[in-house]
Amino acid sequence: MKKTVLSIIIVIALGSFIAVFYPTAERAAVQDIRTAAQKDTELDIASGRALMDYSLSALGEKPLDQIQSEFTALGEVIQPLQIDERLFATYLQYKQALVELEPNWSTLDSVAFTELHQSLLALQQRYFTDEQIALLFAEENQLRALAIEKMRLQSSALNQQEQQAMWQAQLADLPEYIQQSDANRRLIGELSQTEQEDRQTAYLNRAELVGEAGAQRLSQLDAQRQQFADELQSYLLARSDILQANFLSTEQKQQQIEALRASRFAQKQWRRVEALERIQNASQSVN
Repeated sequence: MKKTVLSIIIVIALGSFIAVFYPTAERAAVQDIRTAAQKDTELDIASGRALMDYSLSALGEKPLDQIQSEFTALGEVIQPLQIDERLFATYLQYKQALVELEPNWSTLDSVAFTELHQSLLALQQRYFTDEQIALLFAEENQLRALAIEKMRLQSSALNQQEQQAMWQAQLADLPEYIQQSDANRRLIGELSQTEQEDRQTAYLNRAELVGEAGAQRLSQLDAQRQQFADELQSYLLARSDILQANFLSTEQKQQQIEALRASRFAQKQWRRVEALERIQNASQSVN
């Protein structure tokens, strides 16, 4: 249940990593503190909270005291974000309390979601000042309240056209980026439906949604995905043959698999392929 709560918070908050570029001297300092899992990312300094979340994402690979000391050092090489080590320590306490949050509902409806929303607001009030809440949680809280309102509309007696009209009225008072986010969400939903259609119908519907150039680009992406899927299937079969070869040592199997991977895929695809290999391993161990 705790994982469910955290998943909801993540989804509603619409968190995302933002690549930020900065002078070479600062980038070098950042690269020194990144963990192996963070090597393909840039330090997220889009906001104070983004920086704190990025730092905490290293938990498990680094001890907490090291993360805290590195965070303190970061304050000397990045632009001020209205945060400091004391706020970081408080934010860590809040995150720990968040994990311990125990919901007393089993079905996620508007009433339960409202209860969760109020619990989160109360938790924020316990640890932060009003100014800090505005700095760290304003967008998340607004989006969560908006999601609650949408759930209420969907469970109301209004027909779909009336619900949409009320929803658009709600969006009209919100910042433009939230309105655009909702429009993008609806567009993605409509585009995803075209994946179930035949090629010609999908192209025509996509052209209506995103124009001819967009439809052509999506067709190219479809072809690339299919090509990768075919190559992956062939690779995984060959990999299975290597793993089942009893005359090879474990080291020899590993060497042959690495050579096979390098011959089939570009280097930038290796991590993705390795992740899919682990999924295959897990599936085979279950079976």
